[in-house]
Amino acid sequence: MLEGIDHQLDVYRELFVWENEHPDGHVGFICLICCKAVDDRPCPDHAPTDVAGLKLVDCDAQPRHWLWVLDRDDYGAPCFWCERDRYADLQYKAEACRHWPWRRWKTTRRLTSWAYQLGVIAGSGSQLGNGCNWCVNHINWRGKRPYVLGVDRHVWRCWRAGHRRGEPVGFGYCGKCQPWPCCGSILLAHEPGCAEDV
Repeated sequence: MLEGIDHQLDVYRELFVWENEHPDGHVGFICLICCKAVDDRPCPDHAPTDVAGLKLVDCDAQPRHWLWVLDRDDYGAPCFWCERDRYADLQYKAEACRHWPWRRWKTTRRLTSWAYQLGVIAGSGSQLGNGCNWCVNHINWRGKRPYVLGVDRHVWRCWRAGHRRGEPVGFGYCGKCQPWPCCGSILLAHEPGCAEDV
């Protein structure tokens, strides 16, 4: 276990190890001197918890956070980890979902999808996370619609030109809209025997 590391050191250190080296069988920290698990607190046998010039920060968390600051005659320092957790909780509450309930209904998403396919709207957006469960938070009424009455815009272009849509050749055009200039083929490939066919 922990080959190549000198365990007889004079200083206390905590080492980050993987599952095969941790006494509890998970990823975490161990005391480098005795190899005890020190994930929640310092090693009770080797950690210098009483150091002249430092004092332990007051912490109300369970299990407590082990942080030290300079020992001064002042009101003390707050626990930095507790402050971080409190700030993260406030941030989460500030960004929590405030949408109306109908915005997260499956029916709303389905109606938005149908409106997009019919060409009524140009697009929509949904939000996930912080309490939002795919809330429809944006509907784009302006812009070019990719569908008109449930049919792709490129198919309408072919219908207006007076033909059914053929094989797509690129950029939204079909072979009937843009035939090959050399042989007149309406397919993606040239006609057999075309001089341009390589």
